[in-house]
Amino acid sequence: MAQHDVVLISDYDKGVCTPSLLRVVIDAGRAAGVPVLVDPIRGTDYSRYQGATTMTPNRTEAGLATGIKIAANDDAFRAGQQLSAASWSSNWPSSRSIATAWRSCMPTAAARFFQRVPRARL
Repeated sequence: MAQHDVVLISDYDKGVCTPSLLRVVIDAGRAAGVPVLVDPIRGTDYSRYQGATTMTPNRTEAGLATGIKIAANDDAFRAGQQLSAASWSSNWPSSRSIATAWRSCMPTAAARFFQRVPRARL
């Protein structure tokens, strides 16, 4: 795990990201000091992602999880505050530190990813 810059869990709710698998991956990332980012399922209970560095719910997912109909920026802000205040998200860093973490790790992660992608032959 430590050789990675970031772990991304994209949960499509197809049965692959079981609570036990999520726990192992999130705990391993935290132990190695590797940010764990989660694209969650459409649902109301995000406690299965407790310990992740952050989550990236879209408008529909955030609305389902909070019960807030998100039609404007203010609605999205309220939903974000509610998600951040949830007991299972108490370890989440502030949005400022999340942005700093993204800026610091993404160029390296992206560079490593694109080094591994084979180039198409024309």
